[in-house]
Amino acid sequence: MGSIFAGFAIIFWGIGDFLIQRSARRVGSLVALFTMTAFGAIVFLPFSYTEIITIFHSRPHELGTLGLASLIILCAGLLQFQALKIGKLSVIEPIYALEIPVTAILAFFVLGEHVNPTQISLITIIIVGILLVSIQSWKAIAKNSIEAGVWYAVAAIVAMGAVNFMVGLSSRLTSPFIILWFSCTFIALVILIYLLCTQRAAEIIKNWRQNKGLLLALGASDNFAWLAYSASALYLPLAIATSLSESYIAVSALLGICINKEKLRTHQIVGLCIVICGVVILSLLTNT
Repeated sequence: MGSIFAGFAIIFWGIGDFLIQRSARRVGSLVALFTMTAFGAIVFLPFSYTEIITIFHSRPHELGTLGLASLIILCAGLLQFQALKIGKLSVIEPIYALEIPVTAILAFFVLGEHVNPTQISLITIIIVGILLVSIQSWKAIAKNSIEAGVWYAVAAIVAMGAVNFMVGLSSRLTSPFIILWFSCTFIALVILIYLLCTQRAAEIIKNWRQNKGLLLALGASDNFAWLAYSASALYLPLAIATSLSESYIAVSALLGICINKEKLRTHQIVGLCIVICGVVILSLLTNT
C-alpha cells in the first residue's frame, strides 16, 4: 500500500513542480505559493476539522510539532519556488534528489532508520550526476558560473529534507490530513498578512482572474502529492518513502526538456541520466 501511495506522489509531484515553475514565472512566487496553500487549506478542512478540535482541546502539545513543521515548509517552499522561477526545470529538479540523504540522516538519528552500503553507493552516484547537471560548463568551476537557481535549490533541499521528515513524523503522530491542513493554513495566513502589510494583496485577485486554470492545477497536483507522500509514510520507513517518491524528478525534468524546450550540454544530459537512473534503482532496491 505504501508503494502505491508513493507512486501517486511521483506523478503528482512531477506535474506539480512543472506547474510551480510556470506559476512562479507568471504570477510570482508569493502569489503562487499562497494560492497553492489556500487550496490545500480549503480542500483538507472537511477531512480534518473534527481532529483539529480534538488537538486544540485535548492534545495541545502536538501544536508545537505542527507549528515547527509548518515553519520549515514555508521556508522550503519559498526557496523551491525561487529556484524553479529562475532556473531550468531539467537542472533544478535533479538537485532535489539530495532530499533523500537529508531525510535519511534525520530518520537515522531521530528514528533509528538505517541506510545500507548499497544505498549509500547509489546516493553517491546521484550526487555525482547532480554536480554534472548543475555546472553550466567546465570553465564554470574556475569562474564560479553555476546554472541560475542552483544555489536556491541547494538551500531548498536541506529544508525539504527536513520537511519530508517532519511531514512523515507528524502524519504518524496525528494524520496526513491534519499536518497538511495545518501547514497550508499557516503558510497561507503568513503570506496573506505579508501581502496586506506591503499593500500587494490585490495581486492575488488580479492573478487569480488571469490564471485561474493554472493555479487550480498547481494547487491540486502539489497538495495531492503531499497527501500521497504522507500516506506512504504511514506504511513505509521515511527514508524508503522519500526514496520512492523522489522518482518524480524524472517526470519534471523530462517535462522541462520536452515542453519548455530547455537546452542542455552533453555533460548535463549525462548527469541528468545518471541522476534519473540512480534514483530509480535506489527506489527499486529500497522497495525490495
